[in-house]
Amino acid sequence: MIDYLIATNCLIVITSTILFYYFLRKHQHKEKISFITSFLFLVSGPLIFHAKRHIMFINYFPFLILGLFGIDNFFKKKKSTLLIISTILIILSSYYFSIPALIVLYLYYIYNYIKEEKNITFKNLINKTIQIIPPFFIGIITSSILLLPTAYALLTGRATTHKNISLSSLFTPSISKNLLYSHYSIGLTLISLISLIFFALKGKNEKKYLSITCLLITIFPIFNYILNGTLYINAKSLIPFIPLILILVANFLEITMKKIYSKKQ
Repeated sequence: MIDYLIATNCLIVITSTILFYYFLRKHQHKEKISFITSFLFLVSGPLIFHAKRHIMFINYFPFLILGLFGIDNFFKKKKSTLLIISTILIILSSYYFSIPALIVLYLYYIYNYIKEEKNITFKNLINKTIQIIPPFFIGIITSSILLLPTAYALLTGRATTHKNISLSSLFTPSISKNLLYSHYSIGLTLISLISLIFFALKGKNEKKYLSITCLLITIFPIFNYILNGTLYINAKSLIPFIPLILILVANFLEITMKKIYSKKQ
């Protein structure tokens, strides 16, 4: 079992990194940009650390990235098979992180919608959201053999873990603990924060939406409190957002490299 866990965890880290690299390449990022961004993914605080410490914190990552491919297929080709399979595998791998992982996939789906759609209205947004519900629903229902007993155990067995949390603590901004360097949070470097701020101020509509959303989720503890099932405030629930933020980092590096090369010429 020890050998199995070691081999499995190595495979999770390697496979996740390779898949993320190919995801970036598929979105027309250059080899160097894709390599650097994938390397940032590999050395993010949680990935390697929790391959040893808490397996369930990262063992869903290959399927989460497959889910990003699934969103692309669903959005462009109206094919939902990969998305359904990814949803099932995410839940079966780590029920605890499946909720933030599915939120990541939904946010990426809306990112694509804003990117492609010129006439964005609230009604169209609702209609687009309704379209993505069936694949998620099928995946969740298929996984209910695990979810139902787990939900029962959470509801009946963890009531004593609730703590009194003040309202002010839920809205007190916290960037360093939630976003930077820690292995119990997103754990990326300062370039992630720079990228988020840059696109929040100067990005196109889809990048502005994604960066502002990620900033709000990472800055205000109320979001990781909700993602932790209102049990406690802990930034570990934000770990699935790593690929989403690195999509913006890759775009930021692309813009930066273009400016550097244009100045040299």
